[in-house]
Amino acid sequence: MKYDVTILGAGPAGMIAMLRFAAAGFSVLGIEKLPRANHHEPDLRSTAFLMPAIDTLKQAHIWDALDVDAVALDIMEIVDAAQTPLKSVKFDAFDIGAAHFGFNIMNSKLRATLQNAANKNTNITMIYEDELTGFRQFSDHVDLKLSNSDPVQTRLLISAEGRNSSLRDKLGIQATRHEYGQWAQAFTVSHDLPHANISTEIHDAGGPFTTVPSVDINGRPASAIVWMDSAENAKNLSTLSHKEFERAINARSHNLRGNMKLETEIGRFPMILMRANKLHDHRCVLIGESAHVVPPIGAQGLNMSLKDIETLVRVCETGALQNPAQLETWARKRKADIAIRMRGIGALNSISIAGFDRAKAMRNIGLWALEKDSILKRGLMRLGLG
Repeated sequence: MKYDVTILGAGPAGMIAMLRFAAAGFSVLGIEKLPRANHHEPDLRSTAFLMPAIDTLKQAHIWDALDVDAVALDIMEIVDAAQTPLKSVKFDAFDIGAAHFGFNIMNSKLRATLQNAANKNTNITMIYEDELTGFRQFSDHVDLKLSNSDPVQTRLLISAEGRNSSLRDKLGIQATRHEYGQWAQAFTVSHDLPHANISTEIHDAGGPFTTVPSVDINGRPASAIVWMDSAENAKNLSTLSHKEFERAINARSHNLRGNMKLETEIGRFPMILMRANKLHDHRCVLIGESAHVVPPIGAQGLNMSLKDIETLVRVCETGALQNPAQLETWARKRKADIAIRMRGIGALNSISIAGFDRAKAMRNIGLWALEKDSILKRGLMRLGLG
């Protein structure tokens, strides 16, 4: 079996990469070690895509199917909950000439759409319940050995396997890792007040509490929540009953959306910052969480992954499969952009975590500066969008 591109991992980043490469005319093999997913189970969680990522979804010919149920993100708001009264600054997409910052999409809709599109795409071959066991790199291709299938020859091998990438390990690429001592809690709530297409990050000691507009639930406005807090506080919250946790949600949200009702199970995971020291080795490439993991601040995680994908497809369109030295240029540019975003996310999180007076003063001064300096404000908005 011979392919232009082989992609390991069929999560959202992997599937979008398959569809984007296929749309560009490349033959694609997708390999996933898990069974084909069943998307009939209800899932009220969601994923926020910023506008550059929406452009990639359009290029992959899947945006029209997703747009139907997508919720627009028009305003981003940062609230300093340590101030009395609360102090906030709003970033309006209109101020940088955009209609929206992005859209929030239900995970169940996203996964089903990606899988259906891949199944119908004649440029994509999917193999489930299989994995890479070995490979050999040559000047013009890579030979792959799989656990349950015939050998494969590919011109480019991509890992979209996530933070525990087997390809990264097989290549001997080290990853720098920083643990924040925080946990994120992800869930969806309905609430009394409309979200008005505003995504809000409420900063206080322990980490930000972020609300992202989502589709209505039983006729009530709803938002996806990511609540970052210290490991100790997160552990204490995990022991609460359903009603006790709802009371904690409402206290932490400062009633900015009215009374909140918990609508889903709660996902909990530790917060780390991880970056692979290399993004490629000859014809092997790391994208998404195989290459970088960031805390869920500013909707950067999956959006950084889609930037990996879009820039990689473009360099392949201009000859990287014929001349893999071009991948070195791609990797160098992506590594620089990833480093900038990681520093920004890390700095914002550090200020948000701290509860001491100096950190509170820094938040207050920062919000005051953003409120007064429209040029700085617009610059940050454009940087955040990528």
